[in-house]
Amino acid sequence: KTKTTLLFLLFHVNNMSDHSHPLVLRVMHLSRPHLTLVDPTSNEHNIQHADEMLDGDDPKHLAASVLSDSLLLPSTMGDIYLGERFSCLLNVSNEGKHTASNVTIKAEMQVGSQKENLLQNGETFDVVEPSDSVQASIDHDIQSMASRILVCSVYYTTPFGDRRSFRKFFQFEVAEPLEVRPSQYTLKDAVVVQVQLTNLMKNSVYFQSVRFVPHSKLICKELNSRIYDNNKKRSIFLDYPSVAPKEARMFMFKLTPSDELDMNAFRRFVEMGRFEIVWRNTMGAIGRLQTNTIIRKLPLPPSLELRIVHSPHIVEVGAVFTAKCKLHNNTSTAIDALLYFDHKKSVSCGIFPNEFVKHSVGEVGGNDCKTVELKFVATRCGHLQCQCVHVVDKAVNKLVHIPQLFETLAQTPLNDTSQVIE
Repeated sequence: KTKTTLLFLLFHVNNMSDHSHPLVLRVMHLSRPHLTLVDPTSNEHNIQHADEMLDGDDPKHLAASVLSDSLLLPSTMGDIYLGERFSCLLNVSNEGKHTASNVTIKAEMQVGSQKENLLQNGETFDVVEPSDSVQASIDHDIQSMASRILVCSVYYTTPFGDRRSFRKFFQFEVAEPLEVRPSQYTLKDAVVVQVQLTNLMKNSVYFQSVRFVPHSKLICKELNSRIYDNNKKRSIFLDYPSVAPKEARMFMFKLTPSDELDMNAFRRFVEMGRFEIVWRNTMGAIGRLQTNTIIRKLPLPPSLELRIVHSPHIVEVGAVFTAKCKLHNNTSTAIDALLYFDHKKSVSCGIFPNEFVKHSVGEVGGNDCKTVELKFVATRCGHLQCQCVHVVDKAVNKLVHIPQLFETLAQTPLNDTSQVIE
């Protein structure tokens, strides 16, 4: 990689009102060159080189057949993208016949009503002889899409002791480098956040890093790599590192609650975190973007919810066990609730209620909850899921099905070898 930074002439100040000033200001954009593209069929040598590339074992090096060893200077100023660093060289040359002394160069960037001083206290030079020049470099990180005005000022003293100055304004726009489209999906016990990045730049880029920085109460696991034969974790995009213009990539991350957040609170947690994206262009120039905090859109909760608080992980077949639950009323009015157990569902799932088919919960206040303890019996061995419970609002006779209240592992008692009656 070349570390040479070339200077591209951005603005040449040529104003009739400046003819009285012996000093001339030029602003030059610091830009990196590009590799020259050649036609592989332009001559016999290029044709032979292209044939060798096509016959090779590694097709990833086909691009070498159209790249020359020459560097190409930019023919225009080029686009200035959000997230990149804007670097300039301010060149002040003495095109007069007399020496200028105490030459000071100042620069500031105006973004809306805000100003940023790019040269603290200015850059001062004692003497600038005729046909001589002095330079000062400036850097500015592009962190917003607003248009910018670069204000450059030059102060100097004439041989007659007069202190003079002039100022120039240069306006430029900022282009959007990437189309960032975040989204999120809520699972049973996790949230998957993903981002689609589309390259809007004119050249290919390489995503050096795409990270999701989660909220402090969440744990993030990236889903964009896999384990290879040597037990090393590598990106799924390893064989396709560059992203061409208009090409898109998708990155996914899984979020789960930390120890500070229980599952019930996690289901209502909305602040997920933010994406941090770092890329490099074809010649290594770096760019950075950071999204706003991703806010999860919570699905509307049902009017009645029955959530498990505690249930045993392992039970014995035929033995009574207790499951502790909470019935949540998500409406603003109080209800008289009843738990109903479906016999057909109990047969299929292998879990029966003990001694009752209906269980009266009583009144549950609006936006309130009530703890309920239910007793069950497992009728067969294996991994069982309780799917036989319904909640009924007695006032309107509305029934809400609970898809899965809890799950447990049922085992035959060690001291009982008799056949289990189903």
